Amino acid sequence: MTVAATNMPSGVGGSYAWIWADSTYMRDLAQRCTRAARDCPHRPTSNELEAIGVELMEKAKQLDEFNQTSHAAPRKAAHGRKVPKK
Repeated sequence: MTVAATNMPSGVGGSYAWIWADSTYMRDLAQRCTRAARDCPHRPTSNELEAIGVELMEKAKQLDEFNQTSHAAPRKAAHGRKVPKK
């Protein structure tokens, strides 16, 4: 899935920065955050790492659900644009 984020601070390119999101990668990051939270002695940082891990897991689930529904329906091009094949 490709996502456009407007007004990114990096200033790379135009006003859009493109990222590629993969649910497996997001789950791996979530697990790393959870492990880091367990090992972190600083309570506020530990809590934030745990929250990030939970959020990444939720987003990975949403991404999987989106991918399942988007693959079920045929893709259509808008205004004569070609839709790339997967």
